[in-house]
Amino acid sequence: TEDFLMGAALRYEDFTTFGSTTNYKLTFQYSVTDDFSLRGSTSTGFRAPTVGQANVVNTQTSIVGGNLIQSFTAPPTDPLSAFYGGKELTPEDSTSYALGGVYQSGDFFVSVDYYNIEVTDRIAQSSQISVQAADYAQLRALGVQNPELISAVTYFANDFDTTTQGLDVVVSYKAEIFAGNDTNFNLAYNWNETAVDKFNPDTTSLGKIRRLEEGQPDHRATFTVAQNWDNFSAFIRANYFGEYFAVHADDAEPGGWNEVADSAFTIDAEVSYFVNEQITLSAGATNLFDQKAQKLSANSYGDQGGVYYESGPFDYNGGFYYVKASYSF
Repeated sequence: TEDFLMGAALRYEDFTTFGSTTNYKLTFQYSVTDDFSLRGSTSTGFRAPTVGQANVVNTQTSIVGGNLIQSFTAPPTDPLSAFYGGKELTPEDSTSYALGGVYQSGDFFVSVDYYNIEVTDRIAQSSQISVQAADYAQLRALGVQNPELISAVTYFANDFDTTTQGLDVVVSYKAEIFAGNDTNFNLAYNWNETAVDKFNPDTTSLGKIRRLEEGQPDHRATFTVAQNWDNFSAFIRANYFGEYFAVHADDAEPGGWNEVADSAFTIDAEVSYFVNEQITLSAGATNLFDQKAQKLSANSYGDQGGVYYESGPFDYNGGFYYVKASYSF
C-alpha cells in the first residue's frame, strides 16, 4: 500500500558435503507519517565450513604458561583430532531479527535499530588440548606418527552457540555555517554485546569464552563535522572506544597476559584543496594526537616479546599522518 511495504525471499541450496538447507527473509516498512517510518526484518542463514577449516594442517611453536610447546593444528577428522574429540564439521546456523525506526525532516535525519542474532554450532579453533604420554601407544595404533613430538593439538569444531544483540543509532544534520556551502554533522553510536549460550568445555576454555564475550568494546561511537567551501573541504572526527578485555598471545586465562583495557578517544582530521575540477590536494591524520593502545606491563618485553596487546579496537601503531594528491578523469 502507500504506507506499508513487505518483502519476502526464499533460498534453497544443496551441498554434497552436508546436505540441503532452506533459508528465508521477511522485511517490512510502515510509514506512520510523512516523516517517520518503522522497519523490521527476520531471517535465517547458514555458513558452510570452509575448505581450510576442514583440512588445515599446521605445526607451530606457542607460548602457554610461559613455556614453549609444539602445537599441531589438524583436520577435525584426523586420527589425532578424532582421538581428542574432533568430528566432521557441520554448517553454522543463524536466526536474526531487527526492529527500528527512521525520522527525517528537512536536513535532520535519525535512525534507531535494534538487532538480535542467534548463531548455533559456531565454528572456531579449539583451545589447545594436551597430548598425554599415556595415550602414545593408542595414537600410534591409530596411525599417528611420532605423537611424543606433539605437545598439544587443536582443530576446528562446532564448539559453541552465541547470541549477539545491539543497537545502532545514526543522527545527521546539514546546515550552512562557518561561511561555507555545506556543514554536515554526523553522530553514529553502536552498542554490541555477545553472550555464549552453550559451549563444549572439553575443547573451549573459560578464557576463550571471556575473549569472545568481552574481547571488543560493547560501546563504540563517532562524531564527525565536515565542512565544504568553494575551494576547500575539511572534516574532524572524534572516535570513542569503550572498555574491552585485552589479551596477548591468546593467554586469556586468569592470571595470564590479559586485563580490562581502558576506554579511549582518538581524533581523525583532513583538509583538502581543490586545485581545479580534476586535481585535489589533501593532508590529514588518523589518530591525530597519537593515542596509544593498551600496553603490556614492562616485564613482558623479554617474556612475551611485545609492548602492546595483540587485541584491540584501534591500531597499536599510534598516529598515522599523510599527504596525498588525487586526479579525477
